[in-house]
Amino acid sequence: MQLDWDVIILGAGIAGVSAAKAIREATFDGAVLLINGEAHAPYKRTKLSKHLASGFRQDEFQLQPPEWYQTRRIHRLDDQRVDKINPAAKTVTLASGTCLRWGKLILATGATPCYPPGISPEMPHTYVMRQMHDAECLMQMMRNPNIQNTLVVGMGVLGVEVAEQFRFAEKRVTLAGRSSTIMPRQLNLHAATLMKQACEQAGIRLLFDDPLTDARRHETRQADAIIYCIGATPDTTLARQAGLAVNVGILVNEYLQTSCPDIFAAGDVAELPGGEIGGLWHSAEAQGLHAGKNAVGSLTSYPRLPFRLKCEVFEQYFFSMLPQDIERCQIEEYQHDRRYQCFYYRDGQLRGAIMINDGERAKLYERAVRENWTPKRVMETLA
Repeated sequence: MQLDWDVIILGAGIAGVSAAKAIREATFDGAVLLINGEAHAPYKRTKLSKHLASGFRQDEFQLQPPEWYQTRRIHRLDDQRVDKINPAAKTVTLASGTCLRWGKLILATGATPCYPPGISPEMPHTYVMRQMHDAECLMQMMRNPNIQNTLVVGMGVLGVEVAEQFRFAEKRVTLAGRSSTIMPRQLNLHAATLMKQACEQAGIRLLFDDPLTDARRHETRQADAIIYCIGATPDTTLARQAGLAVNVGILVNEYLQTSCPDIFAAGDVAELPGGEIGGLWHSAEAQGLHAGKNAVGSLTSYPRLPFRLKCEVFEQYFFSMLPQDIERCQIEEYQHDRRYQCFYYRDGQLRGAIMINDGERAKLYERAVRENWTPKRVMETLA
């Protein structure tokens, strides 16, 4: 195996694969290694929770076909764990003991699922939904006739998607969360109420203001299985051990460089200046592209664009791009049959939007927020 690489990328999710893509698009001709911690070829993770009930082939959601890596001379190591990073020696050590040397290193190690205190993955009938292995476990569980009552903990987008899938599998589903509304970080009260109605019409029992940290309470609810969808935390283990600056995520500057200038970080593991951690698919993709470009070329600042979140459940389309300064915004709401719109304006410019059931124009809503359209243009184009 080749031991010397110009660029090594740790992590083969969308951030890592996008970094490799940008490196080759920059016409960089050096040796590139993509280390994949999973046995499966890199895949679109967000597809998994939407297809649990119908099932899918293992290669169905691949980010790129096998020949894509071959033609771009991106060497991929699947099912490989990295045990150590040595910034001073510019090496990574695999679990096998093999030591690889790099010129530039890109950390795209993603995030790991959260569990409430007192809950561990070793507990029986306890599940999470993050990677392909998790999806395979949930699909197997869905086929088990002895599992009928399921408790999904967490009312974010992932919890809602998983709850929908278990209803499709004809299981009895309870969706519990510590908030008083569904998807409180993405939806206003009206949109959350519409989501609540959709869940209830689908036969999902809802438990609001539910203390997720009460492990004993969950254990005594007579659920045959509990699926925790309560977020994920950046996987900073290797970075901490290597002595890189870490807060919640790996701290990066405006160029996505870590505290070691030859090491970059991108995606769910990176913490941008000001404390922002992306957490969205398209954010991880954009950061990966930028980190890859910067790793092999001139440094440019990462443009921190807003990204939308979407949730397609119960034959409805929910779209959210909430502004950070929501309390300073003027709000305008419109309801047209099943379509709902909420626009957030500040200083005469569009700063955010919530939309329901206008999915065909989702990219237009995203463009409107990014370009800070005026109320007049919003009404002329999106009304």
